[in-house]
Amino acid sequence: MLLIESILLVIAAADTSTNVSLPAKLDEIMSSPSYNHSLWGILVRDLDSNQTLLDINSNKMFVPASTTKLFTVAAAMDVLGADYRFETPVYARGEVDSQGHLKGDLILVASGDPTMGGRTTRDGKIAYTKGDHTYANYGRPTELTATDPAAGLGELARQISDSGIKEIDGDVIVDDRLFKTYQPPVQATLDPYLVSPIMINDNLIDLEVIPGEPGKSATLRWRPQIECYNVTSGVVTSETTEALWYTSYFTDDGCANITIWGEVPAREAPKVRVIHVPDPASFARSLFIEALRGEGIKVNVSAASLNPSEKLPSREEYIRLDRVARLVSPPFSENANLILKVSHNLHADTLLSLMAARYGNTTLEDGLAVERAFLARVGVDPDSVSLSDGSGRSPANRVTPTAVVQLLSYMVDHKDFESYLNAMCVMNLTNDTVGNQDGLAQGQLRFKGGI
Repeated sequence: MLLIESILLVIAAADTSTNVSLPAKLDEIMSSPSYNHSLWGILVRDLDSNQTLLDINSNKMFVPASTTKLFTVAAAMDVLGADYRFETPVYARGEVDSQGHLKGDLILVASGDPTMGGRTTRDGKIAYTKGDHTYANYGRPTELTATDPAAGLGELARQISDSGIKEIDGDVIVDDRLFKTYQPPVQATLDPYLVSPIMINDNLIDLEVIPGEPGKSATLRWRPQIECYNVTSGVVTSETTEALWYTSYFTDDGCANITIWGEVPAREAPKVRVIHVPDPASFARSLFIEALRGEGIKVNVSAASLNPSEKLPSREEYIRLDRVARLVSPPFSENANLILKVSHNLHADTLLSLMAARYGNTTLEDGLAVERAFLARVGVDPDSVSLSDGSGRSPANRVTPTAVVQLLSYMVDHKDFESYLNAMCVMNLTNDTVGNQDGLAQGQLRFKGGI
């Protein structure tokens, strides 16, 4: 078995000279004028013999970009396990009378489940598309999943109705104290996401614009729908032009006014843009109240209000409350599959907070400490890795090719290696394709791109 890791860093006036004998095609690519000012780092090692077959700058530090996710997912799989399932409970605080009236509050306790049933398919897997909606605002081709992003909340509401609760006289509250909600320090203008213990539809509003006939208005579909959100469209269909703009304004009571306008070309696929919600807990609460009402449960508080976190009980109090519903996720191997296949930045960063929470801690820094301890334990040289996030978006991240091979060498013998390997992209296979390569690597090479 061979382990191959290739990382490219473009820098000024770098020395690309090497004494290593390169395969002719590889030498042709690396020597081309496009890479005159580039530094290559490559390490190829045969695991069976432990023989190094190719070594170019393997101990130099490079910016790993999204190959950072190989480290994050490996650490999380070691801490949680491929078979781990998130369990999100709902508790009733108060008595339920013979008429089904809850004389108190309903509390959803966030477990950090990144998908909350919103991507779960009928066969228990996590759905994804080649163009994930989290990248929609970059102008990349985007296809929404066919799943209902609020399905998990709907399942909880059904269980609550089955428990006998028909009316809630108190409040509906989301407990998001599992770890601290934060915005990663390196943020792209189009991708200002929050890492939060509660996550519905990646904390996004999807705006899907469907072209019509040239000169006619385009159709707008949006999800997940909240009654107090006002969404309007001024998009028209053109012959060739694509130019979309959008604005969003969130009010003090958790509602929003969203407008999208511009042009989309006729006879093309729908165009997607996304709005990041600024308060994940209030967003989830509004959707949960609407799910409860959809199951015929009367809720005597407004969905158009902020999450009343000041009403939360102490953590110790939960053992005395009645659990009336529980959402169980697909296995963590499915989360790993989503993260590595589509390079899901938000979920990769969330893994650090989940690792921290596993040990009773709450911050990004706590999660990075867990990851560092894992890497040191499995034989990765601590001086060859410097990571500041889980996704690879930070330009401060640095790793060596040697560190990557050390990590992968350990994971080959890990009990969850099959899940880890299957989560990676596959060269030139339907649904898992990145690129269009021919030859021996076709269908054989598993990889995580660094884009």
